Amino acid sequence: MIIIMLLVMMITMSTGLYVFNTAEVSVNTDMIESTEVQTINEQFTMYEGRQLGSQVKALLSLVITNAGNNATDDERLLDIEYVPGDGPAVDYSLEYIESDISNVNISLISELKSKISNNHYYEVEIIYDDSTGLVNGIIINY
Repeated sequence: MIIIMLLVMMITMSTGLYVFNTAEVSVNTDMIESTEVQTINEQFTMYEGRQLGSQVKALLSLVITNAGNNATDDERLLDIEYVPGDGPAVDYSLEYIESDISNVNISLISELKSKISNNHYYEVEIIYDDSTGLVNGIIINY
């Protein structure tokens, strides 16, 4: 009888440890993914808010680099929207630049970058993907 009770206790403990370890691995995986999202986003979110044109150009350079590095990963590519407001008009194709794996539009982002005035202030807004939490768009207001 004692042997059976010890055996039941060992099985119960083993099952408990297995469940605990499985849950711990799951939590660690979620944390890694969350940490990765945060790391990816931080490189863009530091440009959020009122920025001098030279900073906006640096942001667009980062977007270009990101597009080159992630050309096959659609969820890591960013759409760019430029709102001229009272500022100088830009070509219509530069007002909304949509990126996807088949058409990254690096040349359009470079052209928009050349239209940004270094000494003017712009308002930069960061847009997030609801499902992944990743930055997936940037709005630049003149």
